[in-house]
Amino acid sequence: LRIISRAEPFREAVYSNTQDLMVYVEAAAETYAHTGNPQKAYAEYRNTIALKDSISEADTKAAVQEIQAKFQTELQREKNIALEANNRVLQQEVKNEKTRMLFYLLGSVALIGVILAFLRSYWLKTKLQREQLKTAEVEKAQIAQQQKHEQQLINTQQEIIDEKQRELTASAIQMADYQNSISSIAEKCEDSTTDLKKVRRELLQLLRQQDYWKQFETRFNTLHPEFAQNLGERFEKLTKNDIEFCSLLKLNLTNKEIASLLGISHESAITKKYRIKKKMEISDDTEFERLISRI
Repeated sequence: LRIISRAEPFREAVYSNTQDLMVYVEAAAETYAHTGNPQKAYAEYRNTIALKDSISEADTKAAVQEIQAKFQTELQREKNIALEANNRVLQQEVKNEKTRMLFYLLGSVALIGVILAFLRSYWLKTKLQREQLKTAEVEKAQIAQQQKHEQQLINTQQEIIDEKQRELTASAIQMADYQNSISSIAEKCEDSTTDLKKVRRELLQLLRQQDYWKQFETRFNTLHPEFAQNLGERFEKLTKNDIEFCSLLKLNLTNKEIASLLGISHESAITKKYRIKKKMEISDDTEFERLISRI
């Protein structure tokens, strides 16, 4: 008890070590317990337990810190391993990136080559198209010139045909006049007062004239060489006289002119035309005239 009373003032200062302080407090608790002072003994026992808990906590904390230190060390080692692995991956990626860049560079060069080749091909194709266009324009101009010449030739031929048509029509009219003259002479013969010598002179004059119908037929066949044959082949019921009548219709002569030319009445010419249409199985005048003009 005397030791406790002397050491008590210096408890916190002297026993800075927790372990030593716990030994002192436990000895004081035993002393109070054996000297009949249970309250102080109880208090010191409580202090002893608190110190033991503190020591235990300190030991636990130290163990935890040690474990944490080991964990941190292991973690750091794992991190280092991971960093090394990551560094290797990064190095591999850098290597792969260099390889990709090389491939990209080679691909770009190849692509540029392809583009240049395409542009050259396009330029050559465009140049060829321009040349072809120029050639086509020249050919077009030549064709236009040829068409112009052909049109001029057609116009010339048409003029010749028109001239022949006019000649043929004039010949037909002349034939009609010839027929009229014969008719006039025939009428004079019926008159008893007519001078026969004068009639004889007119007949001799007509005999000295050309055979106008044969001349007309020759000119018509020259101008329309296939008309009679085509018409006869297409309509077999037509006779030679029918075809000759159609030849006069092709010249656009009127029924009156045709009647005068053939020495028949106007009604007979109309009847003749009607019978020909019936043989050809055509009832419409417009269709009949169109067909005659096209053959």
